[in-house]
Amino acid sequence: MGEALIALLAGAEAEGLPPLWTALARIEWQFHRVERVADPQPDLDSLVLLGRLPARAVRLVLADHVAWHGSDVPVPKALLDFAGESFGHGPPTALMVWREGWGADRWRWTA
Repeated sequence: MGEALIALLAGAEAEGLPPLWTALARIEWQFHRVERVADPQPDLDSLVLLGRLPARAVRLVLADHVAWHGSDVPVPKALLDFAGESFGHGPPTALMVWREGWGADRWRWTA
């Protein structure tokens, strides 16, 4: 359902629809998705490995209740500015969506 709206909006960009609308629809769909994912189960064995393995051997994977909008899906600057508080240094480059409690939240990520 959400993917169909995103595809419709993306197709309308060629006819002058602002890209911000498509990006906002993608983010809203991620809010919807992460709010409905089951609670994550802690994997303590993997957590113990973080202290034992060299950094190059570790591959971090986002949990199902986290969505990332980065370089693979461009996020317009206007949407990043709307996202809120900045962390790190440099211009905002991506947006992360996650569930905290029962509701989704958003976080502006910077390079």
